[in-house]
Amino acid sequence: AHFQATEQLLRELPIDYFHVFSYSERYQAKSSQLADPVPAQLIAQRSQALRELSQRKKRLYHESLLGSIHDVIFEERKAKAWIGCTDNYVKIQVESQQQLEGKMRKVKLVAVDDHYMRAEMYGD
Repeated sequence: AHFQATEQLLRELPIDYFHVFSYSERYQAKSSQLADPVPAQLIAQRSQALRELSQRKKRLYHESLLGSIHDVIFEERKAKAWIGCTDNYVKIQVESQQQLEGKMRKVKLVAVDDHYMRAEMYGD
């Protein structure tokens, strides 16, 4: 019941990502003394269900941002793309030959990928 309530709350809350980690017993933790421990296989299934929910919510949120303009601070270059973070904490990538590390620029969010949103420079 606690897990189902947590899962339902996460479905309803306007959050786009949550970090999921599985419970594991720790030496002298009071939780290890509780009756009826949850089996490891069920813990793994529940963790996977929450990770999948998080991925779906993140994708829906990113899709809702398509076409929007954001300020981005660029952090690093990977292959041909610069990686940065928008003013609302979305990781993006932009293909550019400019030196962008540590710079803030406006971008337009144009596509959703698994790891980053793809963006285009805006107004440059």
